[in-house]
Amino acid sequence: MRNVYCCALLTLGAVACSDKEPAVSSLNKEHSIEVTLETKKLNSSSMLLITRENVYVKGNMIKSILKTDTIPALGDSIQSISSGDSETRTAIPKEYEFFVTVK
Repeated sequence: MRNVYCCALLTLGAVACSDKEPAVSSLNKEHSIEVTLETKKLNSSSMLLITRENVYVKGNMIKSILKTDTIPALGDSIQSISSGDSETRTAIPKEYEFFVTVK
């Protein structure tokens, strides 16, 4: 997996996560780089990885970079859900974990 290097500030967001809010509530736009990672299911065997990078200098966004790539889908995991005295088995898509290195 590719490492993402940023100079200043990093914000991650992933569609597959239950918490869809950015990790940072406010962004210092004097000199920062905002990075958002997102995955979308294309089909049963492929996912789309979307990387957005916004570069801010002196309060203005000077550049926005969008990169997309396809990655293999991880398949489904079978989980049992109990409700009262009945139990239902359902397939839940496996999710990627994001690890980011900042230098």
